[in-house]
Amino acid sequence: MSQLPSEIPAASPNASLNDATRPMKEEDGAELSPRSLLVIITTTGSKDRFRVPFLRRLAHTLKLVRSPLLWIVVEAHSDAPQSADMLRKTGIMYRHLTYKENFTDPNAEAYHQRNVALNHIEYHRLDGIVHFADVSNIYDLEFFQEIREIE
Repeated sequence: MSQLPSEIPAASPNASLNDATRPMKEEDGAELSPRSLLVIITTTGSKDRFRVPFLRRLAHTLKLVRSPLLWIVVEAHSDAPQSADMLRKTGIMYRHLTYKENFTDPNAEAYHQRNVALNHIEYHRLDGIVHFADVSNIYDLEFFQEIREIE
């Protein structure tokens, strides 16, 4: 039979089984709170020939953002196979939503895509901060930390 080393302190009388549910503390004593989920919605235009390279560039940026993050990509069903392969390789938690409607007006298509994403969020009761990230935008990582702090 082995004995415990004498330098291990006994459990304190104030310790409880709920210690795991208490907020963690950083080494300097500040409390760490769970980060809010960021839901990044990206819509793509059917006519955009740079769609996949722009998605890849945005994926590289989002990969650097601290989790939890969910990337929702919405595009036409006919464009999906090209993007699906790229999305699988990103290592980012994502949802790839498609639609079969045909649009001649790019604005109507964009509104439809946003509504598809918002309906998905509502249906699955995703709780987080939503940001519409255009594929052609370039982001500073501090931006994502700042929007995460929104209450």
